[in-house]
Amino acid sequence: MRFALSTSRVSPRALASALGLALAATPFTALAQTPPSASGESEEIVVTAERRAVDLMNASMSASVFSGTDLEERQIDDVDALQFHTPSLTVSTYGQGNLVNIRGVGRTEVVTQSAAGVPIYRDGVATFNSYFANTEPYFDIANVQVLRGPQGTFAGQNSTGGAIFIETVDPSLAGFGGYGQVQAGSFNQIAGRFALNVPISDTLAVRFAFDGEERDSFFDYGGTGDVDASLQRAAGRLGLLWAPTDNFEAVFKVDYDYHDGGANTYAPIASPNDFYDVETDLDLYAVDRFLRATSNLTYTTDSGWAFRSITGYQDGRTRQLSDSDGTALAIASLEYEATEEIVSQEFNIISPDDRPLQYVLGAYYSRSTVGIPLFVIDAPPVLIDLTSQLIRENTAVFGHVSYDLTPRLQVELGARYNHSVVEQDLITEVFFFGFPLGATPGPSTLPDDDSTTGKLGLSYQLDEDNFLYAFVATGHKNAGLNTSITAPPSFEGEDVLAFEAGYRVRLLDDRVNVQLSAYHYDYDNYQAAQFDVDTRQTVILNAPEATSQGIELQVDGTFGATSFNLAAAYGDSELGRFFAVDSRNPPPVLSPACPAGGPATTPQCLDLTGNRLPYSPEFTASAGLQHRFDTSFGTITPRIDVSYLGERYVNIYQIPTTDELDDLTLVNAQVAFTHDDWTLTAFATNLTDEHYVAAKLSGLRVVGAPRQVGVRVFRAF
Repeated sequence: MRFALSTSRVSPRALASALGLALAATPFTALAQTPPSASGESEEIVVTAERRAVDLMNASMSASVFSGTDLEERQIDDVDALQFHTPSLTVSTYGQGNLVNIRGVGRTEVVTQSAAGVPIYRDGVATFNSYFANTEPYFDIANVQVLRGPQGTFAGQNSTGGAIFIETVDPSLAGFGGYGQVQAGSFNQIAGRFALNVPISDTLAVRFAFDGEERDSFFDYGGTGDVDASLQRAAGRLGLLWAPTDNFEAVFKVDYDYHDGGANTYAPIASPNDFYDVETDLDLYAVDRFLRATSNLTYTTDSGWAFRSITGYQDGRTRQLSDSDGTALAIASLEYEATEEIVSQEFNIISPDDRPLQYVLGAYYSRSTVGIPLFVIDAPPVLIDLTSQLIRENTAVFGHVSYDLTPRLQVELGARYNHSVVEQDLITEVFFFGFPLGATPGPSTLPDDDSTTGKLGLSYQLDEDNFLYAFVATGHKNAGLNTSITAPPSFEGEDVLAFEAGYRVRLLDDRVNVQLSAYHYDYDNYQAAQFDVDTRQTVILNAPEATSQGIELQVDGTFGATSFNLAAAYGDSELGRFFAVDSRNPPPVLSPACPAGGPATTPQCLDLTGNRLPYSPEFTASAGLQHRFDTSFGTITPRIDVSYLGERYVNIYQIPTTDELDDLTLVNAQVAFTHDDWTLTAFATNLTDEHYVAAKLSGLRVVGAPRQVGVRVFRAF
């Protein structure tokens, strides 16, 4: 299935206005939002990413779990905002692509050729590799689960850094209901969100959810370009639940997302202009749209055995014209269009929960086809025209077994075998003053990448409030093919050996939950972008060794009407002995190669030994506090969140002026007033109006969002 991409715009403004009128007129009995526990106890947090429900305080993993209410209270509306509330998670957004890393592991380049070290799942299905996921909003979400460390022995794709599981709200047979919300804010923002659950019969229910937003651009544009960089986006989801018997359940969902960001806005790193004053000579545009269809079929026997099928189909398209020099001069531009189609299938056999021996067995297949029909780099007098099709297939079998040696001591063992095939058909043409210098056709196939990974762990329940765990695990990030003007060389798969230990404790009669974890990683063939002397191109090659280690703390507490959360992480990482050439300072033609293990053969062959891994800050921290005041006319709940993200580098070369992102402290705040089934909230994000660089790329900067304030009205029914 394919759909056309148009740069014509859709507007959610009229729909949001109509939604507001509908909310006021809705006669249904409202369902109040669930207040904190009257006893003041912290609620149980459940992790389902391992294909069965587990209490987080008794789970042998390092994870951060956010309910839908948590996301609303902390103003987490996408994966970029998620990083400010999750220890060791960093997200660097380059317009329509993003780099997600956990503990310094994930991805350092926005390219389709490199596998994701931190896959993102939606309703059990791994999403797009490079694009779309960063612009997809969090709306009508049941929970978001961020798992740290190698994954792959219980679900979907292999990974080295971790995984993010996003579960949307399923349709329910329990009754008719839903909610609606309208919002207005800075930059002429108008937004609307609603969900509606309708039981059709005793066995069939549907749920529809919508989220839309329109606002003006953060930027003022100078130069000759005609740019409309206002944001217009709309997303919808239709869900269907069919439960014909007590043993069988089928959940089908279809998502559609349209995101017109107007432009991906860059400026030179050294530009003296204000961060939000930019120049361009081009009529910029940047549009994403995609479709996702998923099905989750589960048959559970009377004795508790579960047989599950998870099927996914996704089709996305992105198109942009960007100013590669970030000035009003006609120096360089990039215009491209990319498509990605993914089909995936997973089968699970899940043993009953009430037995000493528990296990999950699975098989997985996915096929991703990435097409680039348009990719033009125009840097007069040179023009590069590239077209490409990349096919990546993954086939895997996996299993995860746990056994209760005693009522308190449990051992777990997991294993995965993964087979990956990558094929690429690439044609690159180079022109100089309009004259062709030749083309480089060539289908190429990467040798099959076969990997075996696993996990061995022990956990011990000291008592009902204290839990210990430790494990050793391995992870693998698949090999790939580079896109270069010459015949594309391949790069090897990345392997990680991870050691982790953790402690969980419930304090003060379950009012406070504490999670503490420590880890150490050893890498082989760490994938990094560098200049290849032979092909004269920037490609992904392998650094022989790297290490990473750190500690993480999470605390959540509830004392009656007051609740708080605290998260902090310290990390230390470094490359082993490694020499490479920075593409911004290449050696002369015919220079000798720069051997990865040294010694330096030219002044441009740099010794990078001991450099930190990209996107691996030394410190991250976040804290939130809220208190509910009960009055005769309703409740008033103020909340404040403070997040800190330490200094980090965007690549392995770590030149301070071009590669370092400064440390950052952001403050969000809101005050919510609830009366019966209505809630009125005044909010502010980036309350102190920090102007900061969120990403750097090829001498350009991407800046983060300024302060935004507004109000929203919510009604449940």
